[in-house]
Amino acid sequence: MRKAEWLAIILAAVLLLITACGGESIYTGTNQAPFENSALAPTIETAQNINNYQLVWIPRTGEKYHSYAGCCGMDNPSKVTITEAQNMGYKPCSNCW
Repeated sequence: MRKAEWLAIILAAVLLLITACGGESIYTGTNQAPFENSALAPTIETAQNINNYQLVWIPRTGEKYHSYAGCCGMDNPSKVTITEAQNMGYKPCSNCW
């Protein structure tokens, strides 16, 4: 196929997609979040569920949780979820958070 034939096929496909979408643009020109008012929109519950699985490291002694095991020279830290660390009274480390 020649280049002109490929371009005609691509143009036809694009026009077909535009027509199938009712001619509506996916870009609204506003500052709306991409999934706002959508079933896919992130929710507070989603953010809380993510926190339930985010892992942090806590030292044997101390009161701060860390984003990586090597922060502040911890020796053999334990890995727990951020929610568990907070429930145990740990606060975020000011160096790595």
